[in-house]
Amino acid sequence: MDDQQKCPYCGELIKSKATKCRFCGEWLIQKTQPGGNDSESHIKWALAEKYEIQQEVGHGGMAVVYKAIQKNLDRVVALKILPQQFTHDKEFLERFHREARQAARLSHPNIVAIYDEGIENGVHYIAMEFLDGIDLHALIKQKRYLSIEQAINYISPIAEALEYAHLRGIVHRDIKSANIIVTNSGRPVLTDFGIAFAASGTKLTNPGAVVGTPEYMSPEQAEGAGIDGRSDIFSLGIVLFESVTGQVPFKGDNPITTIYKIVHDNPVSPKSLRKDIPIWFEGVITKCLFKNPSNRFQRGTELSEALRKQKSIDLNIVDGRSRTIKISSKIANLRKEKQSISFSGILISVIIILIAILSFLVLRPGSEPSSQVFSNSVGDEDFKDGNWNKFQGFEKGRIKTLLDEAAALYSKNNLVNPPGKNAVEIYKEVLRLHSTNVTALQRLDNILKDLINKAEGELAGNNSDQAKSIYQQVSRYYPDNSELRNLEKRIYVSPLEKRLQEYVAQEYEVNVAYDYIQDILKIDPDNNIASTALKNIYNRYQSEGEKAFVSGKWSRAADLFRDGLKYFRDDNNFSVKLSESQQKIKVQSAQEKINRTLSQADNCLRSADWDCALSRYAEVLQLSPGNPRATNYKDRVLEAITRLGDTQREKKDYEAAVQTYGKALELNPDNKLLKIKRSEAELKK
Repeated sequence: MDDQQKCPYCGELIKSKATKCRFCGEWLIQKTQPGGNDSESHIKWALAEKYEIQQEVGHGGMAVVYKAIQKNLDRVVALKILPQQFTHDKEFLERFHREARQAARLSHPNIVAIYDEGIENGVHYIAMEFLDGIDLHALIKQKRYLSIEQAINYISPIAEALEYAHLRGIVHRDIKSANIIVTNSGRPVLTDFGIAFAASGTKLTNPGAVVGTPEYMSPEQAEGAGIDGRSDIFSLGIVLFESVTGQVPFKGDNPITTIYKIVHDNPVSPKSLRKDIPIWFEGVITKCLFKNPSNRFQRGTELSEALRKQKSIDLNIVDGRSRTIKISSKIANLRKEKQSISFSGILISVIIILIAILSFLVLRPGSEPSSQVFSNSVGDEDFKDGNWNKFQGFEKGRIKTLLDEAAALYSKNNLVNPPGKNAVEIYKEVLRLHSTNVTALQRLDNILKDLINKAEGELAGNNSDQAKSIYQQVSRYYPDNSELRNLEKRIYVSPLEKRLQEYVAQEYEVNVAYDYIQDILKIDPDNNIASTALKNIYNRYQSEGEKAFVSGKWSRAADLFRDGLKYFRDDNNFSVKLSESQQKIKVQSAQEKINRTLSQADNCLRSADWDCALSRYAEVLQLSPGNPRATNYKDRVLEAITRLGDTQREKKDYEAAVQTYGKALELNPDNKLLKIKRSEAELKK
């Protein structure tokens, strides 16, 4: 067998003489990084300029996590490194970095903070808050299971954090107990945004494959269908189940059987595993784990509120035939009892048999589906498009049943509420089955117009809170509608515009005005008022800074350009002008010091403090070589000393004259005239 080595990029065993890894495709020649021949050494080398990697703290299928020091800020971070085997898929990398940037915009105490992301020397990384604590999965294993109070304290904040992310268009997709860290202070923090979503839809997964952890997947995620925030609610329900029982509700011998159970089986009753679980708590878990997303909690705050207030839950279960069975919270237990068959179970069996017989009669070989079998409460115009004949008889019956149910809700004005049981959701379900259904399309359009008009009326009556409530309810179901976007602008942007204009009129504080501008532009990127105000802020800093610069007020100019960069970080003009101003300040400061020292030297000279004068003039030459006032400073001092000696001799103060001429000779020992003058003064002394 040939000698083998580990690939420094993916860690797989390859031949020692290999020039290219057969697993990850990396070339192994022309690499000059120092250190050992392993992936960790390569990572340390690649990120050495920014990070000092201390130790590995976690390892998963899609990332390796290291504890590291961010050098420029001297802070501890967790570095998530993407293994090399994932770096050859361009689409995956684009999604990985895009989702990291999106997650970095999340600022919530129960979501891990993202500090940085990027690529250095081929290593793709995310730098995030380092959490000192234990993951919830390990904590559950330590304790066997958590108390009800502990479960509420850990899961409620995570539910609220999920709603915060969902409202910003981010679905986690990999909620599990191992992705929740409980810090040493007891704060639960959700980690691992982005990677699972980055992998979905790329060639790293096979067609129809799903990304995530099987035991925690929602049914729609397991089936590879489209998902929204309610999928995270299902997964968090599994974590809630696990927290109080010590096990997950769906567990097979392998991932395939686990996924089958999630899609088809009811969860085991938590109370059958732990007798002291309250009925209301079991009801909360059950509502999280409904197969139909419409029957679950629709928002994280609903789940959090139910846990914190210990609410009993009325469970509405919609089966495959759109028949609703209401189960009281007192009998929320979904375990199958073998003692007797309930009346509702018999009724379901009878309905199934009747549907089977009806389908056989209607769809027997050689026959065509007959619309007369079904209710005539829906107009025939719904079914005249070419797609209608493609449906089986049972599917047609289901569509008509849904339309009848939606019409009843429509007549009761249950348009968008309550979540999971309103006209809009059912009409959308109709369109999912029959995309050109006229009634569903018209009713959805009418509902949107009616609610927009209602919100407009609330705005006209200065009831902006009610208008906001209507908008928030409607926007869940019509996320990309242009009319709703206009309504959003009128609800949120108009008050912001008014406040912004007030600040403009009153010589506003820039930081407050800038915040208003950013809030407006997030909703309405083309808003003229905000754009004009932003341009005025820019022009103010630019014009006042230029004026100060030209007039020689370098410090004032630097302050203005520095403030401008706070709001326009990528503006090269401000950066250049700030640098020029700082250079001018430096030169000005040096010149001021030179002038100050020259003045001190002149004062010393006038006061006959010759040593002081000599010292100051020498200092000037060090600061400004060739300075004309200091170049021949010894001659100037010598001349001043000689003049003083001459004056003393004229006043017949021969003793002082001898001392003064002696000081002059120290500067110029060979000066014959000074020697003669000193000799004459000594003779006359």
